[in-house]
Amino acid sequence: MKHRFFIKIFFFALCYIAFFACGDLAGLGGSGGNVSGSVYGKSFNQLSGSADRLGSSFTITITDATEFSCGSQSDTPSSYLLIDISDISDQSSGQSFSANGRVFFNIVENDVADGSAATSGLVTIDSVDDFSISGSIDASGPNGSISGSFSVEVCN
Repeated sequence: MKHRFFIKIFFFALCYIAFFACGDLAGLGGSGGNVSGSVYGKSFNQLSGSADRLGSSFTITITDATEFSCGSQSDTPSSYLLIDISDISDQSSGQSFSANGRVFFNIVENDVADGSAATSGLVTIDSVDDFSISGSIDASGPNGSISGSFSVEVCN
């Protein structure tokens, strides 16, 4: 009896450490960041996001939807940013890319989507691995202006 009690305590402690100490590893979490600004004249505040990877190319989606992550897109965003970046290696820490033609401002109203590209700004990648990509963005164009940092899960 005493032995089972200690096994349960040990198992609980191990789960607690794995979840809280390791944080966002292997799909346990989704995204974080503080990207904000305006998209098509409406206030934009990052609530979630994810990234799709194909080789060294990433498509990063940052949204104002609460439930937009790998495996869960149950909440349709009213506005979102798409960031398309190619040739990122796992050692790309601190590498910057022009936002022109890589960042797209998008809005969904009445089930109709509209989008336009940024014309100026930078996207900086701070870190990238098999599980997440993080960095900062400062981009503007005719239909939006945003800035802030992001960290999103990479979908496998």
